[in-house]
Amino acid sequence: MPLDVDAMAAEVVLLVKTALGPVLERLAAAEARLAVVGDVRDRLVAVETKAAQPVVVGPSPADQELAIVNRVEPLTKQLAALSERIVAVETRPLVPGPAGKDGADGQNGEPGPSGKDGVDGKDGAPGLSFEGVYQDGKSYELGHLVTWAGSSWHCNEPTTTKPGDGSKAWTLMVKRGRDGKDGLDASGALPVVRTR
Repeated sequence: MPLDVDAMAAEVVLLVKTALGPVLERLAAAEARLAVVGDVRDRLVAVETKAAQPVVVGPSPADQELAIVNRVEPLTKQLAALSERIVAVETRPLVPGPAGKDGADGQNGEPGPSGKDGVDGKDGAPGLSFEGVYQDGKSYELGHLVTWAGSSWHCNEPTTTKPGDGSKAWTLMVKRGRDGKDGLDASGALPVVRTR
């Protein structure tokens, strides 16, 4: 049985049209939408271009700079003129003013007598003097400082007495502190205690 190629071709074309019909309709709808979207895209590009341009509110920077220059220029000229006047004043030689009037004379037209010398003042109190460790039999004066038994003492009046014996001649300045307990030295070892 011979094949009818023309009939088969017609049958294939019909099947393809039937299968592609809905796709072609959807393609046509998509192309229509693309035409609308293209129009919207062009309008969006136009809006973005306008938004990218700076909006000028008030004078431009160039106008502001020109206004500043116009205000500063006259001030600069005035300062230059003032500077010249100051230089002229500074370089001008000094002219002394008129002499003042003489003062009034003393009694009988003569200068007054000089005043008498004042009475000499009292000597001031003696300062402090460190005398070292107290020594028996040595004489100490007001203001002498000594150390004795680990404390510091101030002498209030001439004396040969020992500090700390209840005499009013000495005042305790710094009292000796208590001895510390034996402990570890910086290396962490117990200190060496020597006995005799």
